[in-house]
Amino acid sequence: MTSPHLALSCQVCHRAPAMEIHVRRHVGMVLLMRFVSWRGVVCREHGLMITKEFLKKTLAQGWWGYLSFVINWFVIAKDLMVQSKLKKLDEPQPLPGTPADEAIEAAPEPGQAFA
Repeated sequence: MTSPHLALSCQVCHRAPAMEIHVRRHVGMVLLMRFVSWRGVVCREHGLMITKEFLKKTLAQGWWGYLSFVINWFVIAKDLMVQSKLKKLDEPQPLPGTPADEAIEAAPEPGQAFA
């Protein structure tokens, strides 16, 4: 039986398996707050890169407000659940019929894709 994730390919590198993710980032300010989110279909490699970047920024910027201190815990928990699901995906492979070189060339350098 094939995995349902094999039908999806990463929108960054076009490899599979991939899954749709929704990650969030919270920015706390003393009286205000800001939410940033991103949705997309990504492989394990690019999904982990995105979630780590969002978590890093949330951990640095999410605490600076009265309500933000509470809300930030939920945002972190949700992103950690997404990261856990991504870690269960297999190593990304080029799709059948796609040259391996083409998939690798499409992949951006770490840190460049989602700055």
